This record gives sequence, C-alpha cells and structure tokens, in this order.
Amino acid sequence: MKKQHLLSWLTLGLLIFSVVLISCKSSSHDDSPVGPSAPTEKPAPPSDLVNVLNSKLAFQDHANNEDGFRVYRNGGLQMTLAPNVVQFTPATCTGGFKVTAYNTGGESSATNTVICHTGS
Repeated sequence: MKKQHLLSWLTLGLLIFSVVLISCKSSSHDDSPVGPSAPTEKPAPPSDLVNVLNSKLAFQDHANNEDGFRVYRNGGLQMTLAPNVVQFTPATCTGGFKVTAYNTGGESSATNTVICHTGS
C-alpha cells in the first residue's frame, strides 16, 4: 500500500511539474509590435511648387513613405494633405507657400517658396 501511495504522489508531482512547465512556455511572449513597422526614415522632400491655375498650387512628390504633406503659408501651418495629393487650393491665396512631406520618422525639408496669386 505504501508503494502504491508513493507512486501516486510521484505521478501527481510529475503532472503538476508538466502543467507548470507548459504554462511557463505558453506565457512567454514576444513584445515586438504587431503589424508592419512604422517608417523610420523621413520622407524625401517634395519639389517644384508652382502656381498652376488661378490659385491652385501643385508640386512634385518624390516620397514613397509619406503619411501626408504639410502646407505652410508665411511660416505657419495652413493645411495638411493626404499622401500622394500633389495639388491644392488654399483658402487664402496671399503670401508665400511651402510644402513638406511627413511621416513618423519626421518631416522633410521644404519646397521652394511660391507667392500665391489669382489669375486675371
């Protein structure tokens, strides 16, 4: 009887050890982010900002990783544009405009300055 009792305790001990071991293995996890990683490099700067028609402005997009563009008028942020949008009409067409590309890695350098004017 004592031998059978000892065998039961050993079996129970092995069972508990196995459960703890499996639990420890399943609870270890990877803390790396899920999904695609954010861009780490700033986007390439846009260029060639021009006044194309009346008060519409356009520029060249050279980035493939931008989250969007920022439009500045006289040094202050005027508006943001979605990725790949390369023309816009400012609400107020006075002053000097510049455009930058941005993402989580930062903001690019700015385009040339264009003085917005309406057509005649």
